[in-house]
Amino acid sequence: MTDIKVDARGKLCPVPLVMTKKEFDRLEEGQRMFTLVDNDTSAQNVRTFVLESGGRAEMNKEGNVTTLTITKGARKTSGEAEGYCRVDAPDAPHVIYVSRSRIGNGEPEELGRGLMQAFLQTIKDVRPLPSHVIFMHNGVTLLETGSKTAEAAMELEKLGVTVVACGTCLDYLGLMDRRACGKVSNMYDILTLLTTAGRVVAP
Repeated sequence: MTDIKVDARGKLCPVPLVMTKKEFDRLEEGQRMFTLVDNDTSAQNVRTFVLESGGRAEMNKEGNVTTLTITKGARKTSGEAEGYCRVDAPDAPHVIYVSRSRIGNGEPEELGRGLMQAFLQTIKDVRPLPSHVIFMHNGVTLLETGSKTAEAAMELEKLGVTVVACGTCLDYLGLMDRRACGKVSNMYDILTLLTTAGRVVAP
């Protein structure tokens, strides 16, 4: 039987996955097919899909084009293609990570605190907006009720930005009941946000 070739160059996820799955599900055990993509993330997503569907996938990249040599395994069916689609990092929304109450090191501290206040107040004026602003360590002190930095964070929430505060940090600093805004979160969720963000901005 002739090997099947899927040309998914110029297409973004989930299209390469959908095209590959359509032909992959028709293959007999041991039969090969080839998928061509020019996007590294799509190549990895197709490979993950094939491996988790019981097949084998070898990648060979020449220039910006990756050829996946795919061999059907014993399993006859596969999961939904969209479930294996991870967005390209450059196109994913960015996240702002605030782990300190001021910008810069050393003296004068007042300058650093003023810069941080200005930074948070300016986020709303720059496009695109971040998907999340994450506060950790003594950065959570910026969310204390009555502070101008907390007011800036509340303005961001009104614009649809999710403000996230480290629960462990709030507890340690005795600020759990004194925060003005923000979703209390844990290390797992915060790390997930950071690793899946298009980029992380840390003032």
